[in-house]
Amino acid sequence: MQIIELGPNYADEIRRLYESLSRESIESRFMCPVKDIDSYIDRLLKRNPIILGAVENGELIGITEAYPLDDGSTAEIAVTVKDEYQGKGIGSILFRHTLDLLRSRGFKKAIAYTSIDNLRLIKMGRKFNGKFKYMGDMYEIVFDLEKQQSFIHTGKTSPFMAGMGEIL
Repeated sequence: MQIIELGPNYADEIRRLYESLSRESIESRFMCPVKDIDSYIDRLLKRNPIILGAVENGELIGITEAYPLDDGSTAEIAVTVKDEYQGKGIGSILFRHTLDLLRSRGFKKAIAYTSIDNLRLIKMGRKFNGKFKYMGDMYEIVFDLEKQQSFIHTGKTSPFMAGMGEIL
């Protein structure tokens, strides 16, 4: 598996990834049903996001999206993994790479929003020392990037990256 940064030229691959998701995965990612993936992809790419993709045998199997917020030092982050690859650590690998990349680009914080029943993202929030704020039917998870231990950009090997192939 490779982790690569994706640009606008990957719009079709990103679209195919989202179109392949089950209804449950779509609702978990967006916290509501999404009927028009094309409009979402168009809006996504216009927001100048940082997008990382997990690629296996030429297929995009997962992505993270990070959107710079107005303060310039915070990014909102989201992760999506194809249904058949969920539960295998790919989301955590993408999340770790994204946190490290954001920190290397000068961001101080990352924020993720999730429904209270998205146990995989909640687990990632705990794994990467996120601070949880309960907001009714959802959580805001804040990651202090200045306090995050980096594995990827320091030349260290993350315990869950062993044997995963090429990295950024």
